[in-house]
Amino acid sequence: MAAETLFGNASAAAAIPARATQRRREREKGVVLLLGTLSIPVLVSMMGMGIDASIMYSVKSRIQLAADGASLAAARALSIGLTTEAQAASAQANAANWFNRNFPPGTFGVSNITLDEPQVYDDPSEPMIRHVVVTAAANAPSYFMRYWGYDSTRILSTSRATRRDSVIMMVLDRSGSMNTGGATDACTLMKRAAKQFTGMFSAQRDRIGLISFSDTVHLASPPSLNFQTVLGYSNTSGSAAGAIDTISCANTTGTPAAEIIGYNELFKIGLPGALNVLLVFTDGEPNTLVLDATGYSNQPNGLLADNATCRDSAARPVNAGASPRGDFSVNPPNWTAAIDLGSTNFFQYNSESPNITGSSLPRGPFGSLSNGSVWFKFWATSSAGNYNSGGLSPSGCSGTVGATNSKGIEWLPQTDVFGNPLNITAYRPLSSATLDGQSRYRSTSDNFIRASYNATAGAASRARTTRNLWDGRNFPGVYVYAIGLGSVNHELLQRVANDPSPEANGVYGAFTDYDATQPQGAYVWAQDSTRLSQAFARIASFILRLSQ
Repeated sequence: MAAETLFGNASAAAAIPARATQRRREREKGVVLLLGTLSIPVLVSMMGMGIDASIMYSVKSRIQLAADGASLAAARALSIGLTTEAQAASAQANAANWFNRNFPPGTFGVSNITLDEPQVYDDPSEPMIRHVVVTAAANAPSYFMRYWGYDSTRILSTSRATRRDSVIMMVLDRSGSMNTGGATDACTLMKRAAKQFTGMFSAQRDRIGLISFSDTVHLASPPSLNFQTVLGYSNTSGSAAGAIDTISCANTTGTPAAEIIGYNELFKIGLPGALNVLLVFTDGEPNTLVLDATGYSNQPNGLLADNATCRDSAARPVNAGASPRGDFSVNPPNWTAAIDLGSTNFFQYNSESPNITGSSLPRGPFGSLSNGSVWFKFWATSSAGNYNSGGLSPSGCSGTVGATNSKGIEWLPQTDVFGNPLNITAYRPLSSATLDGQSRYRSTSDNFIRASYNATAGAASRARTTRNLWDGRNFPGVYVYAIGLGSVNHELLQRVANDPSPEANGVYGAFTDYDATQPQGAYVWAQDSTRLSQAFARIASFILRLSQ
């Protein structure tokens, strides 16, 4: 029997709050349904705003990419034209073409696309820099916001690019191994690639010069504003007659002298605000050095062998047993006049060698720097132990390296005539012996080739070194780029360019002696002569990328 309470039956009393709870739940369901119904427009609007915002973001990203590409394309197009006005017009046209190709009408449903005329102007404080500004806009469509009165949203994008003027010295190998003959003649294709390279830069803004080298170094042109005319390139036809056409490939490979003389031309221009570049091309190993024979020949224990039969201009032999003994410093051989390499703005090659001045490097065959009133050049090959002085006017300065009767050089000095080190212990150390009463570097074929490698690497390192100009201004180390053709020593050219990168297909590995304190250039290898144009174009791309 159910218990009785003050209010009657206990079960009936318990049912009262249960029925109240049920009625309250039914009322809450109605409120939720009402609130859900009322929030549908808000939720739909929020979803629509999200979709429209996504569309606007996509349009903004796409138009910004197109504007960025247009500004970079405009900066690259500054190389087209012989005047700054023509180059600006080319840049503006190229920017418009690039933008229109990459953001055509109808992209994402946009409308009212506008592209302001690209602005090209010189930097007010840095005269070596030009700026390109591209501004574009478009209306992004609204698919949901139009119900709130917004049919579209105006999207604006601005992109800026800078183009730093470049000063480039091309140093091109014209040794005999470049004469491969036929349709793929390396000498011919190298000249063609070098011309195309010059066409990628801006006349009257950039400066490009040319040195070609074999056993001699020919200064064809210092870096000049009218380099296309001087070197032989035409914007209309792609090729014209110029200094590059006069290159004739023959003889051996004197890379160290060519590198440092090329650097001297950059130093003489002396534009720290520009991108200064030394571009070195070669197809073989260095095997030629320029050594100061005279500085030692009039000493009792001189660089020349005691039995050397070289003669001064008085026809007296310089060998130790001659009486009277010849003396180049008193009676210098009658060589041709010097090329003027500079005066107050001349890079001092070697502070320890007072003989080297701006006017003491005489002109040899083909108007090249060969031998001087104070020095000889020698070369050697790795296949045969011979070195030679190049058939200089005083005969008898040739022989076999290290032989008892060599009648040539008896030992190797610390540096070549330009101050480039002949011994780099951490690279290719030279062997020594007691010669003429002192510990000196032995004059062997192996030592000579090692010294040629060391001087090549040392010259590039000196070019990358920051120093003061003749007027005290700071001149940053230059960027050195290298192109190797065929069977070259990859490690040497990586060292020349200070490029740690390995070859993509594993032909050569990473360069581990990279110097992080100096500018990093790039080394590009051309497997054969048909790939030279591509190699030169890659180097141009690296340079232009740095200058932007």
